[in-house]
Amino acid sequence: DVVDSRETYDGVFQSDLILPDLSRIKLTYSAEIKAVDHCEYYAIINLLMRCLPFKQMNRCAWIWWMQCHFVGINRIFLGLKEGGGVVNDVRVIERTFLKAQSARKCDVAMTFLATVLKEIKERCKNTACIRYCPMKKKIYFEAATKDTDFLLQQFV
Repeated sequence: DVVDSRETYDGVFQSDLILPDLSRIKLTYSAEIKAVDHCEYYAIINLLMRCLPFKQMNRCAWIWWMQCHFVGINRIFLGLKEGGGVVNDVRVIERTFLKAQSARKCDVAMTFLATVLKEIKERCKNTACIRYCPMKKKIYFEAATKDTDFLLQQFV
């Protein structure tokens, strides 16, 4: 069943995650982006119920901030839904505002991510493939012998 028929944009991104000891971990990851704004910058589209926007937004702000941060998105288009699910109001939220709304949660999430990745880096000296199995609800860490192994079909 089609859940979303809008055009989507997929991208592969690279960045360095700077750890507390100022060492770096190189990340390569993909993201699905739902929109491109009038300036041709990537944007995110999210929906909230109008009756509880600030309560819900505070719960979601740090997650949205991380999504934006890693992909370099600066804006979220937020549709406020009425009781029947109809969106009558659209707001634009800047990434810096999201960080300010939940700075502590953003910092905790980034510290957690950095700690987990540092542990993976120490355990898997060359390259690691991280695979999530939704059926078993487990995360598997597999060491690859060379960086180029990730270009093989079994890793794609």
